[in-house]
Amino acid sequence: MFDILRKMKPYRQTETAELMASMNNFTGAYAKAILAATRQDDLAKPERPKAINGVTPDQMARMERELEKLTQDYRAIEATFGDDVLQLVLASRYLGRLIENAAVTGYLDTRHPEIVAEFRTIVAATSLDAA
Repeated sequence: MFDILRKMKPYRQTETAELMASMNNFTGAYAKAILAATRQDDLAKPERPKAINGVTPDQMARMERELEKLTQDYRAIEATFGDDVLQLVLASRYLGRLIENAAVTGYLDTRHPEIVAEFRTIVAATSLDAA
């Protein structure tokens, strides 16, 4: 894996390491895939063309574009994740208080049992994995 990282410029090495850490994937195959999708300008020796067996230059260019787009999308999601989790916790707590109210629960049970069941599922979820 380190041989693959050495083929990239230092800032690209850092980006690759961060991407691998965020995906919890530290395999050589994953590093090779990132190298294949790395722009020529981001290589340590940009004058030497990348030689990846079984990949045409058109496929390589497409992978570069797709990896850039994927990285941008990932960073956008990562930037809003904390706020989204906070909103989910607040909404879950609000729903918990709502279904603790006997009058509200009685009304929902008689008129909208499917909604109160979903509210209970949301409140019962103790983590994002359980949801």
